[in-house]
Amino acid sequence: PFPVLSSLAKDENPDVRYRIAENANLPVSILEELSEDENPFVADRAMSTLKRLQQGEVLEASSVFRQKIQPLRIRH
Repeated sequence: PFPVLSSLAKDENPDVRYRIAENANLPVSILEELSEDENPFVADRAMSTLKRLQQGEVLEASSVFRQKIQPLRIRH
């Protein structure tokens, strides 16, 4: 939910903000906000995540689940 994510992005603990900033499923507006964070590590992580999104390096979760998994074949 957006309000929870927005709240976590403003958490006083930079470790919380850092972990949120590496989540590519966040709304871009929150990542952009984090890219201007006072903590340089948080800001850098958010910028890296935004860059990955722009370059299409992040897979959508739904595409991962659509992949077919081959059953394991055991030889006797």
